[in-house]
Amino acid sequence: MFPVDLMYGWYTKHKENNKLDVAIVEASAVTEDGGIVLGASVGATPEIVQMADKVSHHEGEERKETWC
Repeated sequence: MFPVDLMYGWYTKHKENNKLDVAIVEASAVTEDGGIVLGASVGATPEIVQMADKVSHHEGEERKETWC
C-alpha cells in the first residue's frame, strides 16, 4: 500500500506542494541520455521519483552527486 498512499498524498499532506523533498534511487547504470537503469530495489521507485522535487542516484558502490 505504500505507493498508493504516497500517490494519494498521505506522507506529504503537511507540505504546501504535496511533494517529497528528495528521492535517493539505486541505479545499475545511467544511460548516455540521462535515463536511470534501476537496480534491485525497483519496488515503489517510479512513484517515489514522480513525487520528488529532486532525485539523487547511487550507481554501483559509488554515490553519484547527480541531481535531476
